[in-house]
Amino acid sequence: MTDDDDDEKKFRMMPLGDILMLVLMAVCMVGLAWFIFAPSTYKMVFEKEKSPPPAEVTVAVPENGAK
Repeated sequence: MTDDDDDEKKFRMMPLGDILMLVLMAVCMVGLAWFIFAPSTYKMVFEKEKSPPPAEVTVAVPENGAK
């Protein structure tokens, strides 16, 4: 067994820059998924109030006609 064989079997950790890049990517993906699928906090701003239609409508017609 040579020294080269020992080097191949040793555990080598990823560089710190690569680990931080993967963590940043994961955080961005979670944030994007939150913005896409989470309930909207501005839902009340864009909704219009829905009032029920009036039950009875009164129409006034002039007797002499409009001139």
